[in-house]
Amino acid sequence: MIYFITVNYNAYFDTMKLLESLFLNPFQEFKIIVVDNCSCDDSVKNIINFVERYFGNTNELYCIDCENREEEKDFLPKVTIIKSNSNKGFGAGNNLGLKLVKKYKKSHDLIWLINNDTT
Repeated sequence: MIYFITVNYNAYFDTMKLLESLFLNPFQEFKIIVVDNCSCDDSVKNIINFVERYFGNTNELYCIDCENREEEKDFLPKVTIIKSNSNKGFGAGNNLGLKLVKKYKKSHDLIWLINNDTT
């Protein structure tokens, strides 16, 4: 399993292009964590809509609000969005994703920090 962590700030179009390129990859043993750094351009809404359209449902999507932490799942779906309540910057944004992944990662799993403008 590979866990991809990407940080988004007002760049949902780049993030959606990254997601699409990962979804089209023949290797499908991966999960994606999108950390949204308090975007003000409807990034979260647009990314949620994109994932719902791509999969045709919301079963492969989980959204966590940092202010109102929901009960954590026993597993992570294909895409998890962490909504930060402030712009924490690139490093701290990645740390939010890493903190979540540590709860699910097995010793042989990989973590890949990937910029959202990578396709």
